[in-house]
Amino acid sequence: MENRPNIYNYLDFRAYLRDIYRHLKLVERGFSYRKFAMRAGYNAPNNLKRVMEGSRNLTGDSIERFSRGLRLTRAESDYFEALVNWNQAEDGPTRKHYEAIVRRRAAIFQTENLAAAAYDYLAGILNAVVREAINRDGLPQRATDIKDSLYFPVKKAEVERALVLLKKLKLVQVKDGRLVQTQNVVQTEDDLANLAARSYHAAALAWAAQMFDYVPREERLLGGVTASISEKRLQELREFLTVQRHQLATFLAEDDGEPIARVVQINYQMFPVTKSI
Repeated sequence: MENRPNIYNYLDFRAYLRDIYRHLKLVERGFSYRKFAMRAGYNAPNNLKRVMEGSRNLTGDSIERFSRGLRLTRAESDYFEALVNWNQAEDGPTRKHYEAIVRRRAAIFQTENLAAAAYDYLAGILNAVVREAINRDGLPQRATDIKDSLYFPVKKAEVERALVLLKKLKLVQVKDGRLVQTQNVVQTEDDLANLAARSYHAAALAWAAQMFDYVPREERLLGGVTASISEKRLQELREFLTVQRHQLATFLAEDDGEPIARVVQINYQMFPVTKSI
């Protein structure tokens, strides 16, 4: 019999709902959206479906109903509540508060939480930097050496944690006595990647702001454009920049025959500063 999905492996409550629904359909005869609604005390049978699909959020009362409908334990219900509040938070302090609760409980109930590891990798710019840093030809790969090679101030312990994380996710491996990148990618739900993206880009922007203090002037490049455009041109701009980003990735992946010696960070940001009329 298929094992029940472990809620402590999830950092996205909608992903958990999709998986637990599939599981209950397999193991409980006659389980359906309607049966869930009856358990949870709803008249309408489509509440679970709408929340799973993202067209409806959960409130305090509905969180309790969903926990009852899914027959969660008290500990699981508390974790589910914190997870929902984290995922749905609209401001930074609230997100951080509930993220801390989720991670603390996940650490207690699930020792091998690959979902949390995947989130940590995707949300932290240093992890990607360290992964690229070990790719430099012939250069030392100790945490101290990687730390000292960075322009930005990071701690040795932070680099060590990044290396542990890369190994845990099998993004690097030892070959002929050296760490090398693997072809593995972090597999996550799209919603989880979106949650992590906020933290990643915030960290990337923070580093960009610090480059004036740490990166020599002759080695950095920056620019910006402010323009007034139509809604049609705004959509075309999004598409244009998306194509440019893919072309940049292709360009950077090409082997130019020279030793790999540097790690660079290239950021794209485009956002409207006025509302649609």
